Amino acid sequence: MLRWALVHFLFWCSSQGLRKVRVGLFCATYGDLWLRQIVKVNQEFPEEFGEFNEKHMEFRFLPKWGGHVIQFCNLADPTAYQSAEFAAIAIDEITLVPDLAETFSILTGSLRWTGLSWCPMFAATNPTGPSHSYVKRLWILKDFSGHEDRNKNPQHFKFIKCLPTDNPFLSDEYIKEELESLPDHLRAPWLEGSWDIVAGQRFDRFRPRVHVIDGYDTFEERRLYVESLGPTEYFESVDPGSFDPMARGIYAVTNVMQDNGEWKMRCFMMDELIERGMNYRQQAIAVRENRPANIKIAAPTYLDNQAWEEAADGLSGAQKFFQEGVPVQQVLKSRSMGFDAIDDVLHW
Repeated sequence: MLRWALVHFLFWCSSQGLRKVRVGLFCATYGDLWLRQIVKVNQEFPEEFGEFNEKHMEFRFLPKWGGHVIQFCNLADPTAYQSAEFAAIAIDEITLVPDLAETFSILTGSLRWTGLSWCPMFAATNPTGPSHSYVKRLWILKDFSGHEDRNKNPQHFKFIKCLPTDNPFLSDEYIKEELESLPDHLRAPWLEGSWDIVAGQRFDRFRPRVHVIDGYDTFEERRLYVESLGPTEYFESVDPGSFDPMARGIYAVTNVMQDNGEWKMRCFMMDELIERGMNYRQQAIAVRENRPANIKIAAPTYLDNQAWEEAADGLSGAQKFFQEGVPVQQVLKSRSMGFDAIDDVLHW
């Protein structure tokens, strides 16, 4: 789809009277480019289109087709393309590109061409890889609340879901015998197109159809629902971060009466706040000012124990939270206990 979309785009440029237009087809490495794209180009493109130049890693169309160029680029060092110009950019397996946020910004800056008011960028990928979360956040969830994402236009981000069953060249035997027999962490993304489970994910029990309750769009609607189930207390936790995002969660712990007359405790994640590029004081203010109304936090906010380390100004992050009106308590940093606790509440 990527390589042929570029061909169609270049032929459209020819119809607009443009010649010698350059577009880029990107992968994480040249090895990936060769296996996934260049080999296919040499097999699929008709000889009368032009020829592939291995020295310059580009396919050059003959003058009668416009003399356009598809340049094949690796993303080992995206800064190499800061001064380049591309009329269109296609990225193969975008989730495999490390540090995608920075790479995406650099490539966007190179997306320009004289005579064109529309220069598209598009990509294809499987739901896996080091940039899975970044792609899911912007393209799947349409979450632009991050500090560095607020200037992006959500209307510019479109997602088209494609499943193996949409591919007419895949046999039923391949789908049934190969894909359906895969373990959960591979079958869910590759066969079902799920972005909720990926290889290497610690909590692979999570399923939206089991753990997510739809139909309660506002916090107040969620509050009324959980409080209707039984006595409820609210808790708050913060995982601070500067370059990495700060994450704040608000949780409701509710005692629910079972059919047998016994009480059972249930935990609901009610609200989250994700911010980037903030210092400790800014994070504390964001936590304080973005708390939903009509609830009382039952205990001091749980704060990661890294926030108790003293900084150069003689104050710890925890002290700055206190000074900004957010009482905090230190968590027990035991990953094994934390894993066991999450596994327990996700069990079904």
